[in-house]
Amino acid sequence: MKSRTYFFNWTVFHKDLTRFAPGWVLYVLFLVLGVSTLSAQGEPLSVALALNEWLPAMSYVNGIYAGMVVMFLAGDLYISRMCYALHAMPLRREGWFFSHSAAGLAMCLVPNTLAALALMPILQGYWHHALIAWLVCLLQYMFFYGAAVFASMLAGNRFAMVLFYALINGFSMIFMGIAQMFYQPLMYGLQLRQGTFRKFCPFLQLASSPYLTFSQDEGSAVYLGAANSNWIYLLVCAGVGLSLFALSLFLYRRRNLESAGDFIAIRWMAPVFLAVYTLGMTAVLYTFVGSFLPKGTYILLIAGLVLGFYSGQMLLSKSVKVFRLRVFLGFAAMTAIFAGALAFLWLDPAGVVSYVPKAQQIESVTISTSSMLYLPELREEAPQLTLSGEEEIQQIVDIHEALLEKQQTNAQETDFTLFLEYTMKDGRVIQRNYPVRLGTPQAERLVQYFSSWECVFPTKNWSHFVSCVTTIQNGSGEKIPQAYVGQVMSALLLDCQEGHMAQTWSLYHFAPAAEQLTLTYDTGSGEELLTLRIYEFSAHTLQILHHIADLQGENP
Repeated sequence: MKSRTYFFNWTVFHKDLTRFAPGWVLYVLFLVLGVSTLSAQGEPLSVALALNEWLPAMSYVNGIYAGMVVMFLAGDLYISRMCYALHAMPLRREGWFFSHSAAGLAMCLVPNTLAALALMPILQGYWHHALIAWLVCLLQYMFFYGAAVFASMLAGNRFAMVLFYALINGFSMIFMGIAQMFYQPLMYGLQLRQGTFRKFCPFLQLASSPYLTFSQDEGSAVYLGAANSNWIYLLVCAGVGLSLFALSLFLYRRRNLESAGDFIAIRWMAPVFLAVYTLGMTAVLYTFVGSFLPKGTYILLIAGLVLGFYSGQMLLSKSVKVFRLRVFLGFAAMTAIFAGALAFLWLDPAGVVSYVPKAQQIESVTISTSSMLYLPELREEAPQLTLSGEEEIQQIVDIHEALLEKQQTNAQETDFTLFLEYTMKDGRVIQRNYPVRLGTPQAERLVQYFSSWECVFPTKNWSHFVSCVTTIQNGSGEKIPQAYVGQVMSALLLDCQEGHMAQTWSLYHFAPAAEQLTLTYDTGSGEELLTLRIYEFSAHTLQILHHIADLQGENP
C-alpha cells in the first residue's frame, strides 16, 4: 500500500501527544512554576541572573523527563501482542520511529517555547536570554532523548530500558568509583582526575557551570556573553545525542519482534551490559558496605563481582538457574581480567609509579599542600610555590625520590600531602602526590619552602608590598598603629626567612594559631585583604605583636 512508503504518520503523532498528555503536562506545570518563581525576582537583570543559575540544573530535569518520555513512547515494543499487531499494520518501521520521535521532541519543544515567550516580557531588555534558555534546554534534551531512545532499542522491557538508560549516563562514574576504590591504592603517587570522568557523564557535567557570564560589582551586574567552554560541551553532547538517535534507527530496523518481553533485545550487547552492570553493582556494594569493612576492600571486590555477575545473568536469562559451568567460566574470565589489571598495576612493569624525572629535564616545579593545584578552576586559590632554580629543582627531586622509597601508605600516619607538578622542557606536565610525615628531613625542608615570602604573600617584591599595606588588624579586630606597620612587616619577613610562616596548619602538627593578622593592601585598582595565621613558631612576629599590645595597654 502507498502508506507504507511514508516516514511520518500524523495519526500516530497525534495519538502519542494525547495518550501521554499527563507526562508532558506535568513538565509544562513545572516550567510554569519556574517562570512564576523567576518573575518574583523583580528587576529584569535579577531575573536574568536567576535564569542563568537555573539553566545548569535543567539538565537534571531534562535528563529525567527525556527518559520518562521515551519509556512511554517505546512501551508498545515491550508487549508481544501489541508489538506484533502494530508492525502488521501498513506502516514502515521508519514511519513508526520518526512519528514517535517527533512526538517526543514536541513534548520538549512546545513547553519550552511557551516558557520562553512568557519570559520575554519579564526580561525586557534581556529578552534574548529567554531564547538562550530555550536553546540550552532543547540541546540538553536532545542528548538525553537520543540516549534514552538508544537504551529503548537495546532493551526488551521497561525495567531494562530504565536500567540501560541509567548505565549509559553513569558508566563513567562507575568506572571512576571502581578505579578509586580498587586501583588507586596500587598507583602510589598518582591521582585519578574526577574531572576527566565527569566529562563522560553529561548528566553531571552539564549542570556544573553556567552558560552565560556576568560581571558583578556592588550589587549590579553586566552581561559579558557566553561561557564558551560549556557551550562547546553542550553542542558536542547534542551531536552525540543525534548520533545515538541515528544508531537507534539502525538497530530498530533490525530488531527482532520476538525480543519483546526479553531483558535485552540486542543479544551481542549482553557481554557489554554484564560487564558494566557488574562494575556498577560492585561500586554500589562498596559504597554502602565499605564503611563497615575498612580493611576488606578486596573482599568487597570479590563479593561485588559475584553478586553483580550472577544477578546480571539472572536478568538476562529471566531465570535463577544460572549456576552452571558455562556461566562460571564466564565469571572466571571476568575475574581474571580484573586480577590481571590489579597485578599489572602492582608490578608496574612500565615504571610509571616509580618514575622520577631528571632535574636536567625539568623547566619548573610547583609544590602545594592542596589538591586544588590539580583543579584548573580553583588553581589560583591553592597555596603554591613555583621553583625554577637548578638547586631548588634538584632538592624537590631528591624529596620525591625519598618519599617513593618510604612508600607511606597508611593514611592515619600521614600529617600532610605534598602535591607536585613538574613542567618539563619538552612541554609535558607531570603531576604526583605523596603523604608526608612531620619530623622527617623532607618535611622540614618543605616547611621552609612553604614559609617563603613568595608562597605566603601575593607578591615577590617585599618593599613594594610593604608600601601598599594600609592597615593591619589582629584577631580581635584591633587596629595596629601605623607607626608599627613597618616593624610588623619586617618581623613577618624574618619568620619567612627562618621557615616559620607556612599557612597550612597541618605543617605544624595541626596546632591552633597563636595570633591572626588581617592585612589591607592597595593594589592600585582597589584594596584587598590578606589573612595570616601566626603560629607559636613565628617568634619574631609574636614578639613585636606582644610588644605592641603591652604599649597599647600602658597607653589605652
